Formats: sequence, C-alpha cells, structure tokens
Amino acid sequence: MKIVYIAHPIGGNVVRNLEALAKVIRQINLAEPEVVPLAPYYADVLALDDNNPAERARGLENGRCVLKSGAIREVWLYGDGVSPGMLGEIRLAEALGLPILPKTQGTKTAYNALLAGGALDKPVLGESCCKKGCNEPVYNLKYCFHHWNVANQN
Repeated sequence: MKIVYIAHPIGGNVVRNLEALAKVIRQINLAEPEVVPLAPYYADVLALDDNNPAERARGLENGRCVLKSGAIREVWLYGDGVSPGMLGEIRLAEALGLPILPKTQGTKTAYNALLAGGALDKPVLGESCCKKGCNEPVYNLKYCFHHWNVANQN
C-alpha cells in the first residue's frame, strides 16, 4: 500500500475545512484500496490552538516531520487553492523529491500558477506583503501568497 500525504487548507473557516478534509479522507479510503491517506495535521488542529503561534508552529513541524520520515510516497493537493501552509508542504515535498499531485481544479490552477510564476523557486522572504494591513510573509518578492494568488487569478 502507498502512504499519501493529503495537503488541504485548514485556516480561515477551520470547522468547514476539517469537514471537507474528512470527506476527502473518506473518499480516498473507499475509492483507493491501495492508498493510505495521511493528514497528520488533522489531529493537531483538534488538539492544538491554530491561533496560538507557538502551537501552530508545533503542528506545522509535526507535518514536516511526517513528510521527512520516508514513509510518504506522494503528496496530493485538495481544496479550492493552495494555502500558505500547503505552500510550505509543497516546497518541502519538492525538496524531498516527492511527486505532487493536485487533485482538484482549484489546486491544479493554483499549483500551475505557482510553477509558471516561479514562486516555488523563490525563497520566502521575511518582509511583509505590500498590501496595507497585511502582515503575511512575502513568497514572491511582492505579495504574500494570498494576495499573489488573488492577483494572478485574472
């Protein structure tokens, strides 16, 4: 059996995103008998406070540890797009040589835009987004991922 890391947005409407993730995990379990879907952050989001930076960092580190463990064969992307957390998972998966497979139209569009724009090749910078009031880190020399994604959807 193949163990697959499931990347899915969680932030924002956490309850709705966890429900959507549970449906994805169920669908894979029922339709893909040779695949073990693994979303380690699911338990962390239930146990840790995603709004507490230290607890969120611990949850993200747990996910990185799972990706680095050698047990994961592929990373599958789900959701309406690629969240900042997913972007970190994608970058690590690429560095580890893991295949990345967008499974929804939203993740296909966002992932292809990231590849085309070279955003995956650029380091995450420490400065804030140029958008007023946005304190997210910059991923592509000008915007944080959210604003970059919005600007490049047209």
